[in-house]
Amino acid sequence: MTTLAVTNTRRPFNILPWIVLLAIAGLAIAGLMAASTPSISEMQQVQIDWLTIEVDVSESHAVDRHGSDALRVRECMDSGNIHSTWWNPYSGKYILVCNLDGDDVTWGVRIVRRVGTKWKEVTAFIRRQATSWSDMEEYLLDGGDVLTWIAPK
Repeated sequence: MTTLAVTNTRRPFNILPWIVLLAIAGLAIAGLMAASTPSISEMQQVQIDWLTIEVDVSESHAVDRHGSDALRVRECMDSGNIHSTWWNPYSGKYILVCNLDGDDVTWGVRIVRRVGTKWKEVTAFIRRQATSWSDMEEYLLDGGDVLTWIAPK
């Protein structure tokens, strides 16, 4: 009778390289998430009538495109001088209007939108063509969007 002896030449499974790879991937993902988290200086409190929200301004083109006008509008909003708030149900954007100089001539517009659980500024600018509230209201309503005025509480 012949017997065959088989020896096991397989190495045991080594899990250490997989753990190292997963740790590197986890650190890379955490680094990306930390890079995309806005800093405190990129967050601003905004009052939408009865609701105070934190708005991320890091991705807004407001200052790049409108310069100091955007900063004036933000300051006006921060001072609580919001004249009216409008909502576009199709885009989900909120349009906040403030009277910059209290003279019914200079109107600032700030547009914010909700992204998931966060709020982001889309833009902020001064509407120089509107020299009265009726001009401003016409600008808002003639834009082709359906807007809903939000009554202050």
